[in-house]
Amino acid sequence: MGRLSLFNSPKLDTMRHWVFTIVFTLIFTSILTAQERPDTAATEAVDTLRASVLTDTLLIPIEAQQFYNNGVTAFRSGKLETAVAQFDSALAIEPRFLSPLYNRASVHFEMRHFSQCIQDFTLYLQQDTTGNNHANAYYLRGRSHFFLKQREEAMKNYSLAIENDPQIAVYFYQRGVLIFEDGDFERAIVDFDAALRLDPHYSYAYNDRGSAKKMTGDLNGALNDYLKAVQANPNLAIAFNNLGSIRKKKGDLKGAVKAYSRALELNPEYFLAFNNRGSTYFELEEYALAVKDFDAALQLNPDYAFAYNNRSAARYKLRDYQGAIDDAEQAIAIDPSYGFAYLNRGISREMIRDAEGACSDWKKAAELGVKNAQTYVQSSCDP
Repeated sequence: MGRLSLFNSPKLDTMRHWVFTIVFTLIFTSILTAQERPDTAATEAVDTLRASVLTDTLLIPIEAQQFYNNGVTAFRSGKLETAVAQFDSALAIEPRFLSPLYNRASVHFEMRHFSQCIQDFTLYLQQDTTGNNHANAYYLRGRSHFFLKQREEAMKNYSLAIENDPQIAVYFYQRGVLIFEDGDFERAIVDFDAALRLDPHYSYAYNDRGSAKKMTGDLNGALNDYLKAVQANPNLAIAFNNLGSIRKKKGDLKGAVKAYSRALELNPEYFLAFNNRGSTYFELEEYALAVKDFDAALQLNPDYAFAYNNRSAARYKLRDYQGAIDDAEQAIAIDPSYGFAYLNRGISREMIRDAEGACSDWKKAAELGVKNAQTYVQSSCDP
């Protein structure tokens, strides 16, 4: 909180109280979220950012300072709405008082009031002449644009944050995430490299750099980065899931199962890891275990078409042809353009002597771009 320094004046009791303001450090915990899915740069992180706000020397009414101090106290107690109201009151008395403006923006971010956060930080950046905390203001404004799906504005603000303070790893990391999602994997690696130079223990940056390397075909580099990610954070479930995927791709199926199993120990509701481990069991010809994992994935996410199709293939191997047909139909109901589900349903229909239905499914799969579906059509169906 600011330190109150009253003027020495014999008329103190009869004049309005004014103070010079020096604003001290206020700590905010900024939750940086992104959807978690395998082999992407979308991850979830929690970072503590320090907001140290300095204003130009300004005569601040003591009432405004008190409202500001009350807002800081409310924030520290987790009373975010009260904090905003106190900062509002401080600004109503002195609109040029930048400390409550900056901190109100930060609290709006914590409350996920992203439009208000953007407005406050924009006003702060326009008014502040000291340059202090501009980097963090740009960064949190960028995060707000990201959550509002305004990707271009998010990218601009991340870059401005980096220009103002190129020593903060998370600024490079989040820009790298956006670049990854745009498909520019080489450039994403450059930003993840920068984040890791600044923070060699940044597990999410290792994980996402591994995913970018995988997309460029550098499987050994991806494997090394996933291993570094789990070394830096042994509780990072997504990194173990990705480690399993790269081991599977490299042919180490048992190692993949082990990595997926660790991901599930850390997060028992990780339906993607259940699906991925089930696919690995399928390749190991452990079809009953595969079905069990696909069951678990679907219990957690009943709309997961891939797991239905995968379970269809496993049930086919177990000679449960009707069950395989039913699962393929569920996948098609969720995603009518899912060509491989038509292919699998056709294969199972052939096994129950439904030649007409099988050919219809294979033709549909071929229309949807499944290359080997045309082979079934040519070998088993009438012209």
